Amino acid sequence: MSQDKKNIYILNIRKLLKNNWVVTVIGGVLSVLVLRLIDSFFIDDFLWDGIKSGLNAVMGFFNNEYSVKLYFLILLPILGIAALIGILYLISLFRPKANKESRFENPDWDVYRRDVFDGIQYRWGYSLNRGSTNIINIMAYCNKCSCSLVDHICPNCKTDYNTYMPGTPNLKHPSEVEALIIHRIENNLFERPVGL
Repeated sequence: MSQDKKNIYILNIRKLLKNNWVVTVIGGVLSVLVLRLIDSFFIDDFLWDGIKSGLNAVMGFFNNEYSVKLYFLILLPILGIAALIGILYLISLFRPKANKESRFENPDWDVYRRDVFDGIQYRWGYSLNRGSTNIINIMAYCNKCSCSLVDHICPNCKTDYNTYMPGTPNLKHPSEVEALIIHRIENNLFERPVGL
């Protein structure tokens, strides 16, 4: 066999072994064969006799007659449903929490990281923590040169956003900006970056 044929053969086997159905069927066949070999060489019908006696015990349980009070027949389905609810609740405690906050149901919200509110641009990031999404690092940027503001003043062009002059917008508090961001995400009012 040439090297190319060997590589193709190996790739085909790898693809086959990645298929869950193939692995399950092969595993089942191998486990039956191994059990049969163990039974025929080492146990001398002990394994099969045990399986047969177990099945006979189960069938005997269902073939017997039992006397049951009527209230037990009414109580049994209720207890079964309660047990099922309890099991599902316990399973839900151990499952990883997905982001279930309604405001973040839009699939494109995570690319929304900058916007302009009342003429001033703001940028922020997101923090994912235990299934909860938080808006973090809300910062204001200068409208003229896009430099981040320090104490409401642009260190680059010296524009003072702290003073209220005609035509110069006031800075918003970060909680106010966060509320506006959440509003735009919930109502799908934000612009996506070019290319998305």
